[in-house]
Amino acid sequence: MRSVQRKFLLALAPWLLFPLLSAKSAPLETQVIYETGFEAALADIGWNISDSLPKITGAPRWNIDANGPIGGGPVSQGFSSLNFNDGVDYQPNSTTLMATSGNVTSPDIDLSALITGKLTFSCNYQTETPEKTPDQRRLLILKADDPSVTLLEASLATNQPAGIDLCPGMAAWHSHTVILDPTWGIVRIRFRFNSVNTANNAYPGWFIDDLKVAGEVSGGGAGVPGASGGEDGDSETSYCASVGKAGAPPAIIAAVFLLFWSVRRQKQHRLRLAPGRLQNR
Repeated sequence: MRSVQRKFLLALAPWLLFPLLSAKSAPLETQVIYETGFEAALADIGWNISDSLPKITGAPRWNIDANGPIGGGPVSQGFSSLNFNDGVDYQPNSTTLMATSGNVTSPDIDLSALITGKLTFSCNYQTETPEKTPDQRRLLILKADDPSVTLLEASLATNQPAGIDLCPGMAAWHSHTVILDPTWGIVRIRFRFNSVNTANNAYPGWFIDDLKVAGEVSGGGAGVPGASGGEDGDSETSYCASVGKAGAPPAIIAAVFLLFWSVRRQKQHRLRLAPGRLQNR
């Protein structure tokens, strides 16, 4: 009886293993998980400002508007942008010269469903100098449940960290791409401006627009809501093994287990019937 069962399993094995070994690759589809063109008030889109200095009325702050006499215009697309100034520059209207600084932080953004992730945004600036000191322009990725933890900090004026594309010349809109790690989970994006000193702050400031977080998610061939297309309308698609991502069906796993169990039992039975074993009994 056992011999019949073994023969049956061995004969059935190719048919059980075929779906596993011939599993087709499932497409990875690009999906946008967060996007804003900064066309509404900060509070309305869930962004918050903090650590703004100096604390005087009319001082430069992060805001959403279309103010600032900058080359290339204060807006990349639409009617407004996120920018740091007082409507004209980032020099406080005070009899005493003061340094200016401030943060603006996004709502929570969950990366955990992504396989790969990236942040893109448009940028324009006109400051005293493009160098890291003074007039620092920083991008930070923070852990949402503990914003004191900085997962990434990048200077857009220096090559720190390596791989972050730098701002080119002033007064011209350009784009940045930053790779995000889905294992970071839920994050917040922060932009930080700091004039560092009190001199030469009569410049339009820093402008951000067209911010998007997107990445690849496992697809099944059907369109993913919010997925973006590539150039000329082509979908941005790459491939990976669907079994490696989703796991083999339970029935196949069980069949493989039974197959190897049967082979092992057959070997053990042969060892028990070996001539040397029989003589020792």
